[in-house]
Amino acid sequence: MNYFEESEIACQCGCGHNVTPPEFLERINKAREIAGIPFNINSWNRCQQHNDKQPGSAKHSPHIRGIAVDIVTIDDTQRFVIVDSLLKAGFNRILIYPKRYFVHVDADETQEQYIMRIML
Repeated sequence: MNYFEESEIACQCGCGHNVTPPEFLERINKAREIAGIPFNINSWNRCQQHNDKQPGSAKHSPHIRGIAVDIVTIDDTQRFVIVDSLLKAGFNRILIYPKRYFVHVDADETQEQYIMRIML
């Protein structure tokens, strides 16, 4: 099952950039199914130009390759459910941004591997 609309996955600048690999989409859908709650997507695919305009975004961000998702969270309970489902779906790169109200997850194997970080 696919829980996500094309408009949530493609670059938000309107260019249509969407290079999400099928295996990443399958895994994020599995996490969504495990969570049992909607994932409100803040950012998924980004073209290079849109990525360059994002404060704090890395030049070689995994968003450019469609293997990163930022999920908006409203409170600690929802954040816990989402992080738990991501872990159960096999993700091992999760960043929690409690002050910015989102969880970042990616499958970038070229970067340092970690289970979870909280970014204050």
